[in-house]
Amino acid sequence: MATALHPRVSVGIGQRGRSSSRCATDGRAYGQLRARKAHKVIEITAVRLDGGNAHEHITDVQWRTASSTGQLSRSALVDWLNATSEHQAVVALASGYVPVLVVEPSAQAAYVRTYADGSWRNDLLGLPRFEGNGGTRS
Repeated sequence: MATALHPRVSVGIGQRGRSSSRCATDGRAYGQLRARKAHKVIEITAVRLDGGNAHEHITDVQWRTASSTGQLSRSALVDWLNATSEHQAVVALASGYVPVLVVEPSAQAAYVRTYADGSWRNDLLGLPRFEGNGGTRS
């Protein structure tokens, strides 16, 4: 189930998923999805992929807040999310917002993926793609 956001409080959004298989099976992702104040929430609106179509191939994201927009590399987004629990990212769906978590597998670079209802989801891959300096395409 997607998580609805209040302008000042986000509910059920966390950051640090270690490995997708381990988090999904041992419940650590659930422990990260807890109520807290979110001072900096960004909505991911588009992704750039290179070398494939999986989450690991997301190289950059475009984001927005109520007052600004921007673009981050995958590594910058991972660092930003891991810096503090006050930094949170979401993907908007018709039913609400889905949290974006960091997945840190042992044999490859960390990447981001959505997590809801006890499972890892593909919501980021369903977003529009962008190329070059940020122009989007469907």
